[in-house]
Amino acid sequence: MAELLIKAIDATHSDPTKDARGCYKRGDIVDIRPNGFGWGRLEALPPADGGKFVIVRINDVSPAQVRNFVRTRWQTEADGNDETRRRRIRIDADLLPANVRNTLHTTGRYTTTWAAIRQFVRNKQTNETATNEPIGA
Repeated sequence: MAELLIKAIDATHSDPTKDARGCYKRGDIVDIRPNGFGWGRLEALPPADGGKFVIVRINDVSPAQVRNFVRTRWQTEADGNDETRRRRIRIDADLLPANVRNTLHTTGRYTTTWAAIRQFVRNKQTNETATNEPIGA
């Protein structure tokens, strides 16, 4: 199982170039880890309590499958730590059902499957969604 750490609020910078290039925005996937990863206290703090992140657990995929999906389907480069680069892919939080948004806001966590979440996974460069895409092995 994979857990995705997702930015719950926009980070901003007064310089528009730095804002676009260097600030995580709402829905950006910040990190991908295995189920049960020991997130820090501030990472696990729900937005309702002032937190800046939410954690989405996808029950039927591994972190490697998520990273591989992004790299092979959307040519995302890997950084030096072999993590998916930020801002190329996001969860389109505005399209999530109200009950999911409410759960994420109040608890900071949500568990789902790839089939259920993939329609909200969006390539930020092409606006393409993963609606009809199996994640593969």
